[in-house]
Amino acid sequence: MKFLTSLLIGILAVSGGAATHMTASAKEDLVIRTAWASVGDDPSGIAIDSDGNVYTANTAADTVSRITPAQSVSTFALNPGSQPAGIAVDSDGNVYTANSAANTVSRITKAGDIEPVWANTGANPTGIAVDSDGNVYTANTAASTVTKITKEDDITPTQTIRTFALDLGSGPTGIAIDSDGNVYTANTAADTVSRITKAGDIEPVWANTGADPTGIAVDAQNVVYTANAEAGTITKITKKDDSIPAWANTEREPTGIAVDSKGNIYTTNRFANTVTKVFTDRGEGTAWAVTGKGPAGIAIDAQNVVYTANFGDATVTRISATPSKTLPSHTPLPQTEVEEAPEVVKLGKVKKISVKWKSKKRKAKVKWPKASDIDRYAVRVSKPNNPKIYRKWQTTSKNKYTFKLKRDITYRAQVQKIKGDISGAIRTKKFETTKTKNKKNKK
Repeated sequence: MKFLTSLLIGILAVSGGAATHMTASAKEDLVIRTAWASVGDDPSGIAIDSDGNVYTANTAADTVSRITPAQSVSTFALNPGSQPAGIAVDSDGNVYTANSAANTVSRITKAGDIEPVWANTGANPTGIAVDSDGNVYTANTAASTVTKITKEDDITPTQTIRTFALDLGSGPTGIAIDSDGNVYTANTAADTVSRITKAGDIEPVWANTGADPTGIAVDAQNVVYTANAEAGTITKITKKDDSIPAWANTEREPTGIAVDSKGNIYTTNRFANTVTKVFTDRGEGTAWAVTGKGPAGIAIDAQNVVYTANFGDATVTRISATPSKTLPSHTPLPQTEVEEAPEVVKLGKVKKISVKWKSKKRKAKVKWPKASDIDRYAVRVSKPNNPKIYRKWQTTSKNKYTFKLKRDITYRAQVQKIKGDISGAIRTKKFETTKTKNKKNKK
């Protein structure tokens, strides 16, 4: 399929690789940590919150990984939805995934509460973005539509889901929003960009691009850029029908694209295992940095540090740049030792969960076998009004925990192991709080 790789990537993935120290030009020195962190299988989307935490949507693993600024890696969400491809974070720290095989959006709150089916979308959502008002948009590749999910607040206590745009260009994968609230899609199968105004007016062919546009980004002046995977180029669009399809060249298969605070453009080059940078004062592409295998999405933090999600080796690459003060442009720094990612401890699930319900006291004792070499456990139960939405995690060094619950409700209990900053896989047990007798279930 022409856009098989594109639909797994969206616009938010990042690339990975090994760590080196080098000079990219006379203007900057780079510190590249190609395997800065190991994450779940096939990371495609990547996003960063205001606290500097990095999140990846791991398509094959059906998980979301979180890497803190201190480089602590954990599974932030298990089974948010089938094949999460795109990922985005709102201003409140809530994380959203576009689940390409489930046609849904999942939401994970800042506290870690998961809503696996927060909203339904069109077929095959791959790209996802959040506007300044907290509204969420998905690019639905197979349906050639955009879905809009409005933010829940005191005025609108329930979300509104609607098909925000019909009859876009074929195969939209990437999605981006400008400062005025206009939405743009990169239409992979049509080689076009569509624009949907904040009012909902649709321009299906707002501009033409190079072949196979997959990623899309907008700068502070609302100039739009696309990464054209088949053409190996970047398209620059300043306004309707005013585009330069081959504005800059990249290396092989550019997929993700991002813009930093200075207006510089970056692409992840999937088949070259590199990042291309186009300096805003030059307008020409430079083979800027090496990454891990198969870099897909890309994200940039407030300090202009670049992160890539590397689909091919399940890593995240981190690239930081500082002004070069001593070396002329023709003198490269020697490559230094590779700085590998810290070893990730993989913790399995607890073997089973049993729940003993005492109806008279309205207490449920959740218990599991104790494991060796584990610091503590995290345990939680679902909320009474929805067994798929969970209360906050509680931690304990013991292998049991008691909750006070309502009668005649179906709940779910979850337990996971914790060692240091590493969280294990989650074991889930469904149980009922009957009025008549104690009930003990084992799994």
